Amino acid sequence: MPICDICGETMNFSGQATYIVVPGIDSYVVLCKNCGEKLHALKSKTPTRIPIQYFDPFLKKGDLRPELKDYITQLISEADKRVIELEKRVEVRKQALEKEKERKQEAFYQKADNRKNFKMTTGHQIDGYKVKEYISIVSGEVVLGTGFLTEIAARVSDVLGSGSYAYEEKFGDAKQAALTRAVENALNLGANALLSIDFDILTIANNMIVTCANGTAVFIEKEEE
Repeated sequence: MPICDICGETMNFSGQATYIVVPGIDSYVVLCKNCGEKLHALKSKTPTRIPIQYFDPFLKKGDLRPELKDYITQLISEADKRVIELEKRVEVRKQALEKEKERKQEAFYQKADNRKNFKMTTGHQIDGYKVKEYISIVSGEVVLGTGFLTEIAARVSDVLGSGSYAYEEKFGDAKQAALTRAVENALNLGANALLSIDFDILTIANNMIVTCANGTAVFIEKEEE
């Protein structure tokens, strides 16, 4: 019965053993399944420290043939270099992800602060401020599908009653959502105010209704007193 040349395990069948050639040893070196897999893992392009740690006790015992010990030691040395390189790459990637996370958090809080101080008006100017830069015309759209019309129609009792209020409530929510999107688009362009705001309500195919909020994105500064 074959015996593993590293750990000493006795195998019941020769098919359980792995045979390898080691420089300096004339005969084949016999390995059990576990030692064979760990030795193969040392040769991997992306090794871990598990196979390195696995062979450490056998190397320290001093029972291995010198040629086999030198062979395993060389494989461990090469694997250790690759492990260190991989760990460096992982650490660099980790640091990059942390910096990106910090950048996104900073951008989020900055945007939240900008949104808090954002000015809006349906007019062409804001009292106490002057326009430093006209950036772009922006818009925000919200689409109301056929379900909206069906829901409202089912609740209509009369033109001036609860049905009318239901229409107003739905359109009011849609207009606010459209305005929020327009403000987001303005913020993304670096604006801090939205002038000349107006709303459009359009009907498109399949009885769908589009609510649009439009305005001029600008950058304003407080006027000196």
